[in-house]
Amino acid sequence: MKEKINDYLKSLWKADYPVSETKEEIESSWERFSAKAFGEDTSKIIPMNKPRRQANIMKYAAVAAVLLIFVSLPFILNTETEFLLVENNSSNVREFTLPDNSKVSLQPEAKLFYAKDFKKHRATKIEGEAFFEVEKDKHSPFTVVCKKTTTSVLGTSFTVNSLFDEGVEVSLYEGSIKMEIEGGTQDWILAPGEQFVYNQQGTEVKSFDKNNNPTKSYIDFENARLIEIINYVQKTYGYTITANPMLLNESVTLRISKNESLENLINTIATIYNLDPEINNTKKEITLYQD
Repeated sequence: MKEKINDYLKSLWKADYPVSETKEEIESSWERFSAKAFGEDTSKIIPMNKPRRQANIMKYAAVAAVLLIFVSLPFILNTETEFLLVENNSSNVREFTLPDNSKVSLQPEAKLFYAKDFKKHRATKIEGEAFFEVEKDKHSPFTVVCKKTTTSVLGTSFTVNSLFDEGVEVSLYEGSIKMEIEGGTQDWILAPGEQFVYNQQGTEVKSFDKNNNPTKSYIDFENARLIEIINYVQKTYGYTITANPMLLNESVTLRISKNESLENLINTIATIYNLDPEINNTKKEITLYQD
């Protein structure tokens, strides 16, 4: 039975790795993980036995649980814990409240996995980008797994952004967080206004403007170039925008509500620059024609 459990978790571990990793790297990572996680005593691990209809969700849930072993060993031993999935398939930010009243703002295409017994185990995994406002609970740390990183907090607000090529970016607005990397021995304690960046080139902690807080219901663009506003629209709503390159450096001051509909926002931009917009919702493409 031990061997079957070990093989099952190993297959999940490998499935969560990018195809860019070599077979040797994946195998070495699993060996380090299993030695640290289970040691010589794997008898306490109880195999999952979930309905077939939950197979796809539980595949990712199990992987998230495996990664969380670095945060809390007792948690992974309780394999009866299920993970629930929240997705944002819209073009707007989706607000979601977790069972402990922590709030998560999911950007378009983002996915959030959280423990079904969340009040007991405040464990989550994120794919994409999300802003977290965590309720304080000194008896139950709140963890966010994103690729190979784990963010641990008691109560604070921060964003986690899953970048390309296995990169992760974590920005802290309030409180304090600890960052860890799978397989590493070092951790990083962030202060408000600090941003942790992890990618193929290594790790970096740098400063950013914490006053542009996602908790505000609007974003101000003061004397900003049109290209900056276009980049915001593309990142927030998931649409690509084409415009005359000659206009991209034109400046404008604009306040945008975070709940603004895409159509209203594009029409506002078009009015300011005297443009004729065409929105293709099927292809998620926007063209701004000059009159």
